[in-house]
Amino acid sequence: MRLLVTRPAEDAAPLAKLLEERGHEVTLEPLLKIEPMASAVLDVDGVQALLFTSANGVRVFAGLSSERQLPVYAVGDSTARAATEAGFSRIESAGGDVEDLARLVREKCYPARGALLHPAASQLAGDLASLLGGQGFEVRRAVIYEAKAATALSPETIQRFQDGLIDGVLFFSPRTAESFASLAVKANIKDRLSQCSAFALSRAVAERLRELPFRRLRVAAKPEQSALLLCIDEEPMTSDAASPAPEAQNNATVEAILPPPVRSTKRTLSAFLLGGILGIALVAGSGALLWPMLVDSLKNEIAADEPHAEPPLSAGSDILRSFAARDESLSRRIADLEAKALMPVEKAAGLSAEDQERVNQRFSKMESEIQSLSQRRDTGPALLLSALMLREAKNAGRAFVKEIETLARLGEGDAELSGHLAALKPLAEKGVAAQEQLAQRFAALKPELLRSTLVAEEDLWSAVKRRLSALISVRRVDEAGQESVGLEGAVARAEAELAKHHLAGAAANLSNLAGPAAELAKPWLGDALAHIEADLHIVAILDRTMAMTVKP
Repeated sequence: MRLLVTRPAEDAAPLAKLLEERGHEVTLEPLLKIEPMASAVLDVDGVQALLFTSANGVRVFAGLSSERQLPVYAVGDSTARAATEAGFSRIESAGGDVEDLARLVREKCYPARGALLHPAASQLAGDLASLLGGQGFEVRRAVIYEAKAATALSPETIQRFQDGLIDGVLFFSPRTAESFASLAVKANIKDRLSQCSAFALSRAVAERLRELPFRRLRVAAKPEQSALLLCIDEEPMTSDAASPAPEAQNNATVEAILPPPVRSTKRTLSAFLLGGILGIALVAGSGALLWPMLVDSLKNEIAADEPHAEPPLSAGSDILRSFAARDESLSRRIADLEAKALMPVEKAAGLSAEDQERVNQRFSKMESEIQSLSQRRDTGPALLLSALMLREAKNAGRAFVKEIETLARLGEGDAELSGHLAALKPLAEKGVAAQEQLAQRFAALKPELLRSTLVAEEDLWSAVKRRLSALISVRRVDEAGQESVGLEGAVARAEAELAKHHLAGAAANLSNLAGPAAELAKPWLGDALAHIEADLHIVAILDRTMAMTVKP
C-alpha cells in the first residue's frame, strides 16, 4: 500500500523503515514539530520514579538531564524502547494508554516513597495527576517541550491525494488526527479521502476522524505501534486501490469501527447481575452466601422506574454498565470468528510450503483467540462481581478469605491476578481495619502523641498543660502563619489528610516520627499500611478482571 505517516519526524523515520520492510510505499507528512523548551526546569529531588507518556518526552528529558538511575514507567513499548536507547536501565512498560500507566504506577509505587516526575509536552492527552492524586501520589508535571502543529499540508502530499496515490493514512494521537481533519478541509482534499483508509492508534484518535469520509476506519486492538501495524497487514488489498471503479466509489462505506455507546436497560442490567451471581455460585459453591449480599440491590434495580436513576450498587455500577454495553459486541465478535473456516491449509494453489505453514500458524492463533474470548465471556460477570465483593469486604473491615478463593478459581491460570491474590492472602483471614475505624482510632491516639514529649518530672504548670493536651489540641503556627514542623506539625497534617480521606497521606506524615511518639503510632501505622497495601492490590485486581472481561 501507499501510506502517509503523520508522526513527528523523530518517530516517523523508524516507522517508515518498518513499513517499507513490509513492502509498503511511505510518504512522510509530520503534522507536529517537537521543540524542546530551553527554560524547562527538571527537579528530581525527592523523586521516586519518572513517568513518560511519549518517546518524545524521553528524548527531550535525556537531552536536558543526565539522570539515568531513577526507575522509568513508560506508557507503552515504543516509549520504553526510547528510554532504553536513552540509557535508562530500570524500565517497565504499561503496554497501553495513560490509564494503563496509572494502574502500573499504583501497583509498583508507594506514595510515601516520594514524588513522581512526569516530563511532558505543554498539551496533554491524559491527566496523570488526577488519575494518581486520589491514591495519595504527588505527581510533578514538568513541561519540557512543545509540539507545534503544522499550519498546512505540503504541496507534494496534496498532489498525491488529488492523484489518488494515497491508500492509507496513519494517526498516532488525537491532536494529530484533529489537525489533519482541519488541514484536509483547508487543502480541499476531503472528498479524496473516500479512496483511502485511516489507521488510528486508539479510539480516542479515531473519534477525531469520524467526520472524514475515509473508505475504512481501522482502530488498533491496543494503543501500541505493533497493533497498528497488524491492522495495516490485515487491510484487504485490491488490484488498484488508488483508482476504484466509479460504482465502487459511489457505494463505498466506512467500516463501523466505533459504534455509539449502548445504554443498557434495567432489565438487561438486572439479568446480567443475576447471571453473574449464579455463575459465582456454580464456580465457588457459595450461592447461599452470595444471595443475601446482593438480592436487595437486585430488587431495587428491577423496581426502579426512572430511566436514568443510579442503581443502588453504586460501587460497581459503572463497571457493570460498561460490561453490559459491550457484551453484545463481544458476542458478535465470537460468533464472527467461529463462523470462519479455521481448518489448517493443507494444499492451496500458488502457495509455497513456507507460505502454507505461515497460514496454518495464523489459523492456530485465531483458534486460540476464539477459545480465550469464549472463556472470558463465560466467567466475566462472575469475575467482576467477585472483585467488587472483595473490595466491599475490605472496606467494611471484614475477612475476605472466601472472596479470594472464589477469584482464584475463576481466574485460574492468570499470572497477574494470581500474584495480587497471593499478596492479599496473609491479610485475608483477619481483614484490614476500615478507613472509618482508623480515623476514629487516630482521634483517640492524637492527644497521646501530642503529650508524648513531656518529661516525667514536671512542675504544677507542666502537669496542667499535660492534662489540657489530652482534652484539646492546639495547632502551633510560626510568625508567617505556617504550621510548625516536628511532632505537632506531623500530627496536624495527618489529621488534615484523614479529613480528606487520604489515608496514604496521613500514614506518610506519621512514618517519620521518632522516640516515644513513633512507638505510640506504630500499631496504628501498621494497620494503616495494611489497609493501603490491600487497597492497591484490590484496585489492581479490579483493573485486571475488567480487562479480562471486556477487552476484545
